[in-house]
Amino acid sequence: MLLMCAILALVPGVALSGPPPIAAAGQARSAEVLSFDGVRYLHRWSKNGHNEYTPADQPDLRRWRQMLTLIEKPGMNPRQMAQWAQATASGFEERGILFGKDQPVAGEYRLLGVLRDSGVVEVNYARFMQANGGAMLLMVQRRFYDDERREMADWVRDNTPRISRRLLDWGPLPKAAALAALPQSESE
Repeated sequence: MLLMCAILALVPGVALSGPPPIAAAGQARSAEVLSFDGVRYLHRWSKNGHNEYTPADQPDLRRWRQMLTLIEKPGMNPRQMAQWAQATASGFEERGILFGKDQPVAGEYRLLGVLRDSGVVEVNYARFMQANGGAMLLMVQRRFYDDERREMADWVRDNTPRISRRLLDWGPLPKAAALAALPQSESE
């Protein structure tokens, strides 16, 4: 979270709104658990459209290995989304390494970037798409700590084709109301 939060460019003027309170409880349940690449991810943290999930055996958001992040921008048009994707790509270039970017589907953007911080390297697969009446970023992240950082290059080589395919095929996407109904954090 700390690494990606530092590079995600937030677009001003995009308002977030939640569902009516009565509907919120049922909608939150539909976004509390997500599956990707055969792994079940549990909701851990949400704030202002930024939602983070880790596997059941990785509850500590300070030290996780796998994470799914969904960031919603209600009302964001395709031009604004392209700017958001470009700002994120620039962030990888400035603060880490941008290994690749492409447009696998018209109007979508995909990035592969690596960020480094003290004792950790984070691999980020990002897909920007139009969804739920705005834009959504789906990120699949994998961290390597301390000595295991040397394993990162082999892991990226061995897993990128599969993860990239699954990133494009992943669905159904959680509904905006279900994401907005998730418990919101008081902390950053």
